[in-house]
Amino acid sequence: MTARKNRRARLKRIAFGKPVQAQTGKGVPPTPETLRKLEQDVISVLVEANGLTQVQRDAAMEIRGIHEAVGRGMFARSAIGPAAARGGFNYGPRDFTQNMSSEELRIWETRYLPWSHELAVAIAAGMPGTRWLQLVTDVVVDNATPAAVEACYRLPAGSALRYLAEGLDRYGARRNDRRNDRRRRPV
Repeated sequence: MTARKNRRARLKRIAFGKPVQAQTGKGVPPTPETLRKLEQDVISVLVEANGLTQVQRDAAMEIRGIHEAVGRGMFARSAIGPAAARGGFNYGPRDFTQNMSSEELRIWETRYLPWSHELAVAIAAGMPGTRWLQLVTDVVVDNATPAAVEACYRLPAGSALRYLAEGLDRYGARRNDRRNDRRRRPV
C-alpha cells in the first residue's frame, strides 16, 4: 500500500510539473533554449554602448520582425480531425505571405527585399563567399556578437560593427524614403 501511495505521489508530481529531482533538493540545469532566452540582446547592448544609433536599432528591430513574419509562414502546421482530412485553404499548400499582416507584407516587399538584394550581392571585406547580408543577419536575427562574426568570417577587428552599422543605415535610408513617399501621395 505504501509503495502504491509513493508511486501515485511521484506520478502526480511529474504530471503537475514538479519533477522528482526538484523534490529531493537537487537542482535541474536549465535547457539550452532557456539559456538562449537569458542572453542579452546584442543590438540593445550595442545601442547602450553607443556602437549603434536609435535609427539603426529601429531598423534592426524591423528586420528582425520581418524575419519572424517570414518564419511564421514557412513552418509546418498540424491539424487534427475532419478539417485536416478534407483539406482546403487553411490546410493545403500555401504562400508564406498569407500569415503576414498587410503592414508586414508592405514592408517586406518595399523595404526588405530591395535592401536584402543590395546586400546579398555585395562581398564583405573582399572575402569571396562572405556576403554582407549574412553578416548583418548573423547579428540582428541570430544574436551573434560582432566579435563572434569577425572570428567566424576571419574579418579584421572592428569591421563587423562597421558593416553592421552601414547595412542598418542603408535600411534606415529606405525606411525614410518610403515614409517621405507616403507623405507626398495624395489621399
